[in-house]
Amino acid sequence: MKNFKKIVSLLLLLSLAVVLTFGFTACTTPDEEEEGGDDKVTYTVTVVDKDNNPIPSVKIQLYLDDTVPMGKADFTDESGKISFSLKEGNYSAKVVGVQSPYIMPDGYFDLTDNKVTIEIETAPRYRVTVLDGEGAPVAGVLLQLCDDVTCFTPSVTNENGVAEFVIMNSITGELKAQFNTVPEGFELPEKTSLGGATEITVTLENK
Repeated sequence: MKNFKKIVSLLLLLSLAVVLTFGFTACTTPDEEEEGGDDKVTYTVTVVDKDNNPIPSVKIQLYLDDTVPMGKADFTDESGKISFSLKEGNYSAKVVGVQSPYIMPDGYFDLTDNKVTIEIETAPRYRVTVLDGEGAPVAGVLLQLCDDVTCFTPSVTNENGVAEFVIMNSITGELKAQFNTVPEGFELPEKTSLGGATEITVTLENK
């Protein structure tokens, strides 16, 4: 009989231990375990142009130690800001999407004191004017601008002989105008350097 009472007592103690264990576990949610409970910090990224004007709709991704993406990328609001609520850590911001006419900046931007301001450059507008030997505009010339690595989206000269380009990528090396097709009766010119300018005029030679 004494052994039976001991066994019952042990079973009751084990049952109590199980109840207490599950009760304690239920008090802690999975989110609190993974995110560190309420110990979150607000990290703010602000995006501006060279005149310190806010830029909305810039897509920002936060990274831990410049390697691990944290959550989903999101867009800056009308004030050029976006905030992330995360467990405290060594975070940096990276621009992963911009709209014309802005240039996508390279690299990671460290958040100092839980914030960072990123300045984005406006993409330059390039213009190539094509004339004939008498100085008249030549329409219908298909050309594109190329740097040392990439040829960018082509454009066609209009009735004023003008083709315009907005390049949102960084330029590598020298920028040149590459002529793909010209109207009948003209020689196809060789690549022409812009020489660091944003506008050039090219005169076509007759065949």
